[in-house]
Amino acid sequence: MPTAVNCRVCHRPLRALISVAQGVGPVCVKRARAEMATLMNQMQNPRARSTATFEQMYGLSRAELELLAERATRTAYLERVRRGRSERPTTEQVVVTEDSRTRQTHNEPLSVEWLTEDTALIHSSGSDRGYAVTDHTCSCEDYRYRVVRHPEQRPNGCRHMEAYRDALSEARRNRHQVQTVSHSADSTTDQAYVIPAVVNPTSQILTSTREVSRPGFASIDITDDALREQVLAVWRENRAWDGVRMTENQVAFDALMAEAEAEWEYVTDGSVLGGTGNTFGVELEMEFDRDGAWDQVARDLYHEGLSQFSRRQGYHTRGPLWIPTSDGSLRGGGLEIVSPVLQDRPEDWEQIRRVLEIAKFHGAKVSAKTGCHTNVGAGPQDSRTFSWQRLARAVIAHEATLYRIGGADSEAYRNRRGPGQHRGTGYANPMSETLSISGDATPETARRSISNAGHYSMINTGNSNRIEFRYPNGTLDERQIQAQVIVTSAMMHQAATITNHHPLSDTTPKFSEHDEQFRRNVIAAMRSNDPRRVEAEEKAFRRFLDYLGHPVNRKAAAWLWKRGSV
Repeated sequence: MPTAVNCRVCHRPLRALISVAQGVGPVCVKRARAEMATLMNQMQNPRARSTATFEQMYGLSRAELELLAERATRTAYLERVRRGRSERPTTEQVVVTEDSRTRQTHNEPLSVEWLTEDTALIHSSGSDRGYAVTDHTCSCEDYRYRVVRHPEQRPNGCRHMEAYRDALSEARRNRHQVQTVSHSADSTTDQAYVIPAVVNPTSQILTSTREVSRPGFASIDITDDALREQVLAVWRENRAWDGVRMTENQVAFDALMAEAEAEWEYVTDGSVLGGTGNTFGVELEMEFDRDGAWDQVARDLYHEGLSQFSRRQGYHTRGPLWIPTSDGSLRGGGLEIVSPVLQDRPEDWEQIRRVLEIAKFHGAKVSAKTGCHTNVGAGPQDSRTFSWQRLARAVIAHEATLYRIGGADSEAYRNRRGPGQHRGTGYANPMSETLSISGDATPETARRSISNAGHYSMINTGNSNRIEFRYPNGTLDERQIQAQVIVTSAMMHQAATITNHHPLSDTTPKFSEHDEQFRRNVIAAMRSNDPRRVEAEEKAFRRFLDYLGHPVNRKAAAWLWKRGSV
């Protein structure tokens, strides 16, 4: 019996032979043609900014795809005229060498000229034709007819995209050298750092960028303490302690807990994480009742340009977009969707929401086996040992609270089934009872000491560029994910800004002050209805709120705390 074929747009079964051959139903083709006609009419107006959705791409001919590429190039040119030249990575033409598969040549020189912050025009040697290129798309034939259709054959895109990345790295190195010289000369000029927006790799339509007036953690070298202090000043300004201590102010605590009863508002305007530009990522684990549903999720992620893979991949597969992989700890291998590096930008939050919508459409669910790991860029931690030491002290001191907010189940709470329960420590081990980091330890030693229980520690610092918080349960609710990201990001930033002379330094007791630490095993040993447990949990949580310091951070933690239990 032949395998059923579904429409790539609406996913309904196809019956007509021509529809099966095309992979698209007649109604969807008709709709795509009508929308394409509108798009072509808009192209007559050079000021119009039209965007092709993924549904519109399926019915396009080669001629129409070429028109879209020309539109992208023209849009880039108009952006260059409108914005001017000051925002480009460099005003100089950069020449890099790449291997050409089609020409069978090695080290072919390619000239790279930036049109906007995140778009370049690249010329091959001996050719007058240029291609509009970003980190995620290119107007060349190799990308449009090979990479887009079969991305698994080209995980890094085409050679023009590789040239773009190499040239961008060189431009950033040169700019960093200039900034270092300028800083050593005591220059007070305020540098502008540009963070590119994510571009849908199948649309070939260029999107705008966002500029920040100060350096962000995503823009600086991880070892540059001078720039790091500038960024931490942004955090101190935007997430300054309001002077309220939840351990002492009962009225404020009661008001916060009442506010936490309301539903979380999912914010996508770029104001979520305090403006430091730090990066984050998520690893979404899920299971299915149907074998093969994971490949349907992967297929839809691929069709929407969110992933370069159209099927579930093996564990630890790498790539620049969302990666659907198997996980041996889940039933049937389940599905773990690993995000690319994200930032506090509207398009990144929208990506998280859309990925979850696709997963739930195909029957994804979470269980006691699934987790939702949050990765936060290590930018807030610096080359001084104290920030790593402070982070470790915070995790140990508030361990019971972290497990409780990690056990949040917002959906169950929303449906009045009560709070969720943490799945246990099988893949999120508590911190070592004997952990201690001396003041004369190197930052590298301090970092490695934090997760000395191995990869499965509740906080894994094995990677020098990011810190993985493994304690949260799995979830398919974008609101719960956003709240977890806020809390973990705040913990990182507070560890880097709270010093021994800071008024909140008492919220992270020393390693030896065991009586001041609220460990998971102490709380879990009490019965759930024991008044002493209720009192101890609230006391621990209120001190954690003091550590977070700012109303936004505290609200996220309170919202999770009410929806979880150890």
